[in-house]
Amino acid sequence: MTAHDDAADATLVVDGVAAVELEPDRFSATAHLRSAVVPAAPAAMAEVAALRRDLLDHLAARHPAAALADAAIAVREHVVHVEVDGRSEVRVEGVYAVASVTLELPAADAAAAIASIGAFPGTARLEHGFALDPAREAAARLELAADAIRDARRRAVVLAAAADLAVRGIVAIGEQPTDGGGPVMYAMAKGAYLGDDGDALLAELGELRPEPVALEERVRVRFRLG
Repeated sequence: MTAHDDAADATLVVDGVAAVELEPDRFSATAHLRSAVVPAAPAAMAEVAALRRDLLDHLAARHPAAALADAAIAVREHVVHVEVDGRSEVRVEGVYAVASVTLELPAADAAAAIASIGAFPGTARLEHGFALDPAREAAARLELAADAIRDARRRAVVLAAAADLAVRGIVAIGEQPTDGGGPVMYAMAKGAYLGDDGDALLAELGELRPEPVALEERVRVRFRLG
């Protein structure tokens, strides 16, 4: 809070703050796929391409309304450390290919999505998380900004009254943003490594508890006093 006092035009700058916690309404999961280690890249790429195609078909059949996306295939060297004459050496013993498939759908369908991916034998690793729908977040931030302005006015009224003054109106909104201010968001994300049968993934079904998404808006407002 800062004050500026000219005899003709006294002003007061106050920071208003508003925050809310909302339950996430979107869920996304990314299944990472990996081929076996083979001597040459074409065989590895063909294997993971088939896994990716099968997973896309599998998820499309189970979740026709979900948004699906896939990442390009990448080939990596399989590196091992061996002992030779008492020394540790690094050797490349073949290559493997990786790819991924991501689906996004309503948070209420999270358990079903996890179960679908867990039922697919080619999934090597899973990443998943919860978030707000972008349109809902944008609307919430607009409401928070308005609440922050009202909060700034309440603070200004109290401070002005202490100086036997009254708030006469708003001169400017949003000037000189507060250091460290702005939106803050947190959404839980978890990862799991799976065995061949996906049991580790399915065991997570009872742990899907999305953390609330915390949104905060700070607005600096300059008021005219009189």
